[in-house]
Amino acid sequence: MAGEIELTDANFEQQILKHKGVAVVDFFATWCGPCKAFGPTFKEFAAEAPAGVVAAKADVDQCPQAAASQGVMSVPTIAFFKNGEVVEKLVGAQRKAALLDKVKALLG
Repeated sequence: MAGEIELTDANFEQQILKHKGVAVVDFFATWCGPCKAFGPTFKEFAAEAPAGVVAAKADVDQCPQAAASQGVMSVPTIAFFKNGEVVEKLVGAQRKAALLDKVKALLG
């Protein structure tokens, strides 16, 4: 994977909800300490994600509609999508290996 995609309310549907395959979205906020700490881990995950997997970041202050439509109540929230549908959400910073394992299971 080439890296992270920056999401907005305008491109969320096209980039995530219409994506055929697996997408992982990090819902974060710039003012959130745990989000800042998790940022480099997500960037590493994005660089190592299998081909065809979309890794995207959504700043909840910049995409409030997308965050609300996905029921994001806390940040960071990592949402896993398969063919445009949420299949799992994890709240709080995660290990890169856990993200990769989850993606591999969804691809399996």
